[in-house]
Amino acid sequence: MINKKLKKSIILDLFTKEKKWKEYCLIKQDNIKKLILFTLEQLKVDSSLQQIECSIFLTHDKDIQSYNKKFRNKDKSTNTLSFPSEKSGILSKAKNFGGYVHLGDMLFSFETIAEESAVQTKNFYDHFYHLLLHSFLHLLGYDHSVEKDRLSMEEIEIKILSKLGIKNPYV
Repeated sequence: MINKKLKKSIILDLFTKEKKWKEYCLIKQDNIKKLILFTLEQLKVDSSLQQIECSIFLTHDKDIQSYNKKFRNKDKSTNTLSFPSEKSGILSKAKNFGGYVHLGDMLFSFETIAEESAVQTKNFYDHFYHLLLHSFLHLLGYDHSVEKDRLSMEEIEIKILSKLGIKNPYV
């Protein structure tokens, strides 16, 4: 069951730079909010969190490549980038700000996601929503730079996605 109080308190800024995203009518603000709420519920996030804010940029390879080069020193496109407001402890700080927290920004590249979906024979929507979940977990402070953390993060993703009817993306 979705927390109705928190549902009213999500500020989601959604920007679409690549026109091809508009062909996918299920990728819209309401569905993204539902995934975010469901994720917070599944993670049993502290009830002191009353309002979250994040931004999503639906863009293309050239744009995401420039961000990847500038901020990660990798001169190539990628499927998604996450820019958390803070490296860790962001949710614990919500108590200090009346339950409000700005989590950060997520970027998604249409071409890379479409290509990966085709090559991996995955449904485009399923692949996008997996990447959205993955990026959102990064905003919450999850990381996968070491094996133990990667396995933990993947387990969370698999569990949440399965409850949404999306197959394990790692098989």
